[in-house]
Amino acid sequence: MKSRRITVAFSCSPKPVGMQTVCLGLLMQPVWIYNYVAFGTLALASLGISVLAFIAGVLLWFVKRTAIERTVRLGGWTERLYLRGRRLFLAVTLGAGLAVYLVLSAVCSGIYVDEGMARGAAFVRYFISHLWELLVLFEIAVDRFTAFRQYYRSPVGTRRVVRRF
Repeated sequence: MKSRRITVAFSCSPKPVGMQTVCLGLLMQPVWIYNYVAFGTLALASLGISVLAFIAGVLLWFVKRTAIERTVRLGGWTERLYLRGRRLFLAVTLGAGLAVYLVLSAVCSGIYVDEGMARGAAFVRYFISHLWELLVLFEIAVDRFTAFRQYYRSPVGTRRVVRRF
């Protein structure tokens, strides 16, 4: 069976991308502050990246008026799932992100097991202190959703095939 996957570039409004970046930045800031207060750990580089992403999102949302170019890969299971139903797409992709994060937390919580610490307590500590990873997985799912949404709402004249698989 021959694969029919293609990557398509298209022009679209920067506002939805800016909105999702601003929302991610707003969700990330309390996580970083909580990690600093609860655990005393704060990666300044990642906090700086989060703040810069928030500022870039504000600029995309409110300042940039010209169209941006995005790419989307058509022909895979994600596109078929999106075409079947938008709510189903969000439920499955967000659920998959949560499942990956739960497995990652269970595996990596062994690193945090100290003398006298229960495995469950180590899991909860890892789950809360690395919550930003879950937010990134959710952001990837929302980004795919907005890319498909913008693609199917874009004028046909702005689309061009970038690569065939």
